[in-house]
Amino acid sequence: MFCLLAWTVTVVGQVGAIPRSTPAEQGVDPQAVLDFMQALNAVPETELHHVMIARHGHVIAELHPAPFTATDGHTLYSESKTYTSMAVGIAVAENRLRLTDRVAAFFPEKLPDTISDNLSKMTVRDLLLMTSGITPDWDMRNFQSDWLSGWLGKPVVKAPGESFQYDSMCTFLLSAIVQRVTGRTLLDYLKEKFFGPMHITDVDWETSVDGINTGGWGLRLQAESQLKLGLLLLAKGNWNGLQLVPAQWIEEAIKPHVRYDNYQPTDAPTDGNQGYGYQIWNCKWPGAFRADGAYGQFVVCVPDADLVVVINEMTYKGHDVLGCIWDKLMPGIKDQPLRQNKKLQNALTTLTAETTLQPHGLKENRNFTYPVTLSLEENKHGLTAITLDKNNKVVLTYADAPAETLTYGVPKKKNKTVDWVRSPLSGVPPYSVGALNKQRGLQRNFEAATMMGWDDAGRAVLDVYYVNWISATTYTIDFNQHTVLICDNFNKANPETVHFIKQQGINQRVDQNESFLIPKHESPMKEKPMNDHVKDAFGKRDSRSANQGALNGKPGIGGLVGYTLEYWGRPHSRWTGSVTVRVRVNARGKVIEAHAVSGEGEAWSHPEVRRSCEQESLKSSFSLPKNTETEGVGNITWTFI
Repeated sequence: MFCLLAWTVTVVGQVGAIPRSTPAEQGVDPQAVLDFMQALNAVPETELHHVMIARHGHVIAELHPAPFTATDGHTLYSESKTYTSMAVGIAVAENRLRLTDRVAAFFPEKLPDTISDNLSKMTVRDLLLMTSGITPDWDMRNFQSDWLSGWLGKPVVKAPGESFQYDSMCTFLLSAIVQRVTGRTLLDYLKEKFFGPMHITDVDWETSVDGINTGGWGLRLQAESQLKLGLLLLAKGNWNGLQLVPAQWIEEAIKPHVRYDNYQPTDAPTDGNQGYGYQIWNCKWPGAFRADGAYGQFVVCVPDADLVVVINEMTYKGHDVLGCIWDKLMPGIKDQPLRQNKKLQNALTTLTAETTLQPHGLKENRNFTYPVTLSLEENKHGLTAITLDKNNKVVLTYADAPAETLTYGVPKKKNKTVDWVRSPLSGVPPYSVGALNKQRGLQRNFEAATMMGWDDAGRAVLDVYYVNWISATTYTIDFNQHTVLICDNFNKANPETVHFIKQQGINQRVDQNESFLIPKHESPMKEKPMNDHVKDAFGKRDSRSANQGALNGKPGIGGLVGYTLEYWGRPHSRWTGSVTVRVRVNARGKVIEAHAVSGEGEAWSHPEVRRSCEQESLKSSFSLPKNTETEGVGNITWTFI
C-alpha cells in the first residue's frame, strides 16, 4: 500500500513552500508516476518513508506512507556529504580556503610527531574526491574521541590523488576545515549561507565529541528541504535570484572526476561505476547525478528533464530503487503538458487515503490477559523488560537508558486497516552508526509510531518506527518458547533472540507486621500454598536496627527464582521514608539485578552487592549501606540460604 499526493498540500512549517502541480500539467504521464510508485513499493527488503518528484520547479507527486508524514525530519547518512561540499564551495568563493590548501596546515596541533611526504601533500581537493591515500578505518570513530588526531595519525599508504577510497572521515575533515577557517560549525555556517536563504529551519546535525559536525553523515532534514537541494543544483547554485553557491563550483562538483580503481571503460554502466565528483555521484542515466546515503536516501537530478526525485527509505536494494526511476518514471517524461486524466487523478486521491506501511502482525487477540511483564536476559540492546499493559500501552525498560512508554495501535479486523499511534520518546532511537557520543548535537524531539498485532504463529508482534529518524525495531514475542526476537531494520540479517521470564497478574500482599510483595508464581507449589511460602521466607522487622529476611526454597519451587523480589519497609519515625529492595535472579540462580528504590522514587544500584551474590549464587548475603538519598534508613540485609 502506498500514497500519492499530486495536487493539494497543507502548508505546515516548511512543508508546502515549493509550488504544487499535477504530473500532466508539467509534462509527465501520470501513469508513469503510478508505475514508478508501484515499482518502488515492490522492491524487496525496502520500506518507503518519503518520495517527492519535482518537474520544472513544481512538486508533481509525493508519497509519505503512514506512519511517516511530510513534516517528519529524516536522518541522512552520506547524503550529508553533498551539503558539506556546498559549504566548502561557499568558503572557497569567500577566499577562506583553496582546493590546493594542504590539509596538514589546518591542524598542526593534531599531527603525528613525524609527518610523511604523502600526508604533507594531501589537499582539500583530495578530501573532496576521496583520494586521501589513507585506508578507510570505519571503526576508529567508535573508540577514539579525538577523530582528527586519530585520522591524521594513520599511514598515508598511497600518494594523495592517486586512488579513490570512499571514506566518511574525509568529509569529517572537510567539516573541521570549514569550522577552522570560518570560526563557526559547519551547520552554523550553512544556516547563514545556505539553509537560511532557502528557508530551511528544521535542521540539525550530529557532532563529534569535541563539537565538530560529522560532515559525512548525521544531517537531519525534511524531504522537502532535500528537494530544495536538488532544485538548487539544477539551477547551478541559484535560489530565487540569489547565487548561494557559485555556478562554477556546481559545474565542477557534478563532474565524474574519479572512479573505482578497477573500473574499465568496457564495464556495463551501473549507478555505482559512473564516477564521483565533489561529494556527488554520477548516475548511469546520461547527465544525471545524485546525493546518495546508505540505506537509501537519494536526491536524484536529471538536468535534461529538469527533474528532481527525492527518496528516503530503509533499503538493502538501493540500485534497484534507482532503477525504478530510469525504467518506470523517465519514459513518461514529455516535452509538453498533457491532457488531464480524471480517472488517474481519482486513483491517486484514493491511494492517498490508503497510505500505510504494513505491520508484521495483522491479527487481533482478544483473549490475551493484561498486564504482562517479560524480564529479559542480558542482550545487546540493553533491554531488561517489556511490559504490555492495558489501554494499548507498552513499556520498554533499559539498563542504561530511560524507559520508554509507548501507546500502540492495533489492527482492525473488520476493515483490515491499521492505525499507527505516535508517542514522544524520552531517549534516542536505535542507530546503525556506533560512533562515540552518537546522536550528539541533535534536537531531542524524537517520536515513535507503534503497532501491535499477532502473526499466524500466535506470536505477539510489536513494530516501533522512529518516524523522524530512520530506524525501526520489531519485537516478536513467542509466549510458548519464552523468547523475544528483536530485529532492527538496519540489521535484519542479525536479529537477536532473547529469552524471558514471564511475570503476569497482580502481586500478592501478605498480612503480617510488615508488608511484603511477591509476584504470582507459575511453578507448582506442591509443599505449601503461596502464603505459607512467603511467611517462611521472611523474618519479622527489627525496627531498632536492620530489616532482615531470608529466602528459602529451590529453583522452580521456592517461588522467587527468575522473579523480582520486593521488600517494602514501612515508614518509621526515624526514617525519611520507605525503601524497596529488588533482587532479580535468573533461572540458573544468578543474581542479575540488585538495587534499592527510595519512597521518593530515587534509585541507586550497588555493583558490589551484585558481585557478592554472583560469587555464591543463592548461598550469599549482602548489605545495602547507608546512602545520602536514604539518610536515616539504616542497613537492609537479605540472606540467601
